[in-house]
Amino acid sequence: MSSEEQNTQIESHNNDEKKSEENIEEKVDEKKEEKLEEKVDEKKEEKLEEKIDEKKEEKVEGKLEEKKEEKEDKQLEEKVDENKEEKVDEKKEEKLEEKADEKKEEKVEEKKEEKLEETIEEKKEEKVEEKKDKKLEEKVDEKKEEKLEEKEDEKFEENDKEIMKAIKEIKESESLKSKLLMINNLNNEKTKIETNYAKEYDNIKNLNDLKYLNIYSEIQQIINGESKRKITKEESKKYFKEENYSENLSSEKIDDYWMKVIINSKYFTITEKDKKIIKYLKKIWMEKINNSINDFIIYFQFDKNEFFSNDILYKKYFFPENEEHKPKKIEVSEIKWYSEEKNPTIKKKEKRIKKGKKTFTKNINEDIDSFFSLFKNIECNNFTEDEVIFFVDDLFINQLEYYLNIRIGITYHSSDFKDDIDFDDDVDDKKNKDECKGQ
Repeated sequence: MSSEEQNTQIESHNNDEKKSEENIEEKVDEKKEEKLEEKVDEKKEEKLEEKIDEKKEEKVEGKLEEKKEEKEDKQLEEKVDENKEEKVDEKKEEKLEEKADEKKEEKVEEKKEEKLEETIEEKKEEKVEEKKDKKLEEKVDEKKEEKLEEKEDEKFEENDKEIMKAIKEIKESESLKSKLLMINNLNNEKTKIETNYAKEYDNIKNLNDLKYLNIYSEIQQIINGESKRKITKEESKKYFKEENYSENLSSEKIDDYWMKVIINSKYFTITEKDKKIIKYLKKIWMEKINNSINDFIIYFQFDKNEFFSNDILYKKYFFPENEEHKPKKIEVSEIKWYSEEKNPTIKKKEKRIKKGKKTFTKNINEDIDSFFSLFKNIECNNFTEDEVIFFVDDLFINQLEYYLNIRIGITYHSSDFKDDIDFDDDVDDKKNKDECKGQ
């Protein structure tokens, strides 16, 4: 073989090798590409699967959340329904309670009405009894008066007989007898005048007392702002500036009127506790008992307060015949204190008591002088007259002066009466008052 052929063979061989190498490389590259593609496909598939899984999970989670929301909605609806039921039950309970309260109130009102009816019936019965008592008293008084008149007539006749007998026995002269008879006749006329005067005095006193009571009643209307009276034009010009005066002022009540009157009268012992209670004093008035000449009742009306339940307190004075100031009997209303602590007439005190060798303390109630001591039950022959004089001849007459706290112009004052009493008598009166307490 020639060298050229050999070279060509070598070249062809080299070419074949190159080709085979290239083929091999191509195959390697192809495999690499296949592997890469496979890997890419795998990754794509994985990603797709992941996405699919994610979506599935999202769907599952979404469904779970929907279910949760549905559950929550159901729970909320159930709670709402429960709340509605509770509210309905509450409303039912409220209505039941309201009905129960209404029934209670109705029962209370019924009880009040029953009590009112009972009190009305009791008052009617009392009035019937009072009328009966009044008629009996009037009959008794008439019989007493008749007996007194009979006795007086008998005394007068006996006296006249004695005088006539003595004149008859005179022997000096007929002229003297006739003159003595004329004097006796004139004395008899004077006695008749005195008898008529006593009857007329009682009638006039009774009429005047009734007029005074009417005046005091109208004064009370002014205090309460209920009077229709008006001051004159001259008075309005004298005491008011034209721009300040109004006729409507008469409808305004006078605050604390009776409290000031009572305190400024200085007749009563007034404690600080008394002042708090007397502030509720609304009205004081007096009435005759069964049209008696001297027997009377004095009333004290209070507004609703925290100390006692009574609306009205009273004190009755009954006198023997021909006696104006010293009563034979006294009746008082019982004060219904809400508690002992509210009562200003008593004070709790510790008292040491010895029993053998042992000593112990005991709480006792000590009496304290107070305005409300006026309503303690007193039955005593030695009752001091100044209390009656204060109510009859002082309190109502001088109430305006006491309200204004002035002394000028007071026609009578209870403290003056006390000052005029002999010291020893005053001591005796104090002893008597102390003896009367608690009886």
